[in-house]
Amino acid sequence: MSSVTGEIASMKLTLWQKAQAAMLYHYTSVNYLEGLHKLVGDLITGFVDPLLETAKAQGRDKVLVSEVWRDRNTSRNWENNAWPFLKDLQISLAKDIALRASGIFRRTSVNESLRGVAEYSTDWATPGEERILQVALATISEYAAQYDDSVDAYENRWDDFCFAYVYPSFARQGLRVPKFQVRTEFSADTGEVAKRTGVYVAVDDPYASLQFVWSGAEGVKLREANTFNDIGHAALSSVGRKSLWFDERKMFAFATSEPYTSRFRDLVYSCGEPNPALAPSAVARSSFMSKPCRWALVDIVPNEYEEVSLSGEAETAQLQAPERVASGDRFNKAGYYFAPAAAESRRYFSTGEIAPSLNSSYGRTLWQWDENQEK
Repeated sequence: MSSVTGEIASMKLTLWQKAQAAMLYHYTSVNYLEGLHKLVGDLITGFVDPLLETAKAQGRDKVLVSEVWRDRNTSRNWENNAWPFLKDLQISLAKDIALRASGIFRRTSVNESLRGVAEYSTDWATPGEERILQVALATISEYAAQYDDSVDAYENRWDDFCFAYVYPSFARQGLRVPKFQVRTEFSADTGEVAKRTGVYVAVDDPYASLQFVWSGAEGVKLREANTFNDIGHAALSSVGRKSLWFDERKMFAFATSEPYTSRFRDLVYSCGEPNPALAPSAVARSSFMSKPCRWALVDIVPNEYEEVSLSGEAETAQLQAPERVASGDRFNKAGYYFAPAAAESRRYFSTGEIAPSLNSSYGRTLWQWDENQEK
């Protein structure tokens, strides 16, 4: 083959990449957005409105009006100023759902709306009522965060730590995971608008987190990849795929080992005492970098599903050498490689050697691992 399409034709997704694709497709779905709209609607009609009526019936505001604060702490003030934020949010989410029919994606106004609600006193409610309200608002905020992080037009907010952090809650839902295929005819570089809406995988970096983008006149450009830097690679190698980020003991051991103890020790101790619970996030804050990549569409195979259980993936699965290495990157495994875009390009590369460029018109040269390793 003599094109980039040929170079990625046989690309296979790891189980972890399939899990990421499943999460992104779920969090960006219309059904998920409708679920958020229902949460807000249920809060308004099922709790807030009846609670305001109860406050009125009990005359709570009579004892809350003061010369200093006037009606700041009353239910009337909350109803006139905080309640509209919730109602406007409900209307805005309905518009977001309607725009999806035209292939338009945008961040919700949840963050701004809930910040507005938080500005107004709830002293008119009982402590128990206030707790229920705060739990409901926090649930809406957390629910919306997955959608907003996925459709942020300017920043790719998902990295390996973020995916690992939300995966347990996603897995507990027991959703059927669709079967995926890498569509080689839909590939593009960072900075380009994709031809198809969907989830994209980095062709030239197996450690890069997947991302969701949309096409069309208002489409978003493919963002830079969030991938491991040297510390991230070292943590993955030391702790293992299944334990990375969640095994606090192993993460603490890594953070306090040489040569990393000077960087992390103060971050994983509390009042002079070791606190392993701090280790995952402390290491994560120093484990990633961004870089441009080549991306290919991860498409859903209609009406086909598969089991994606991360417990079945070997811890070393992502430590294996990638099947392809882009020019400018280093080879992690010695052996024979070839560039599908260039005839008679097969040659041997040593571990750590920098992959050369063949000055192809297709951009960065991709070196493919040769299954035949005989000289």
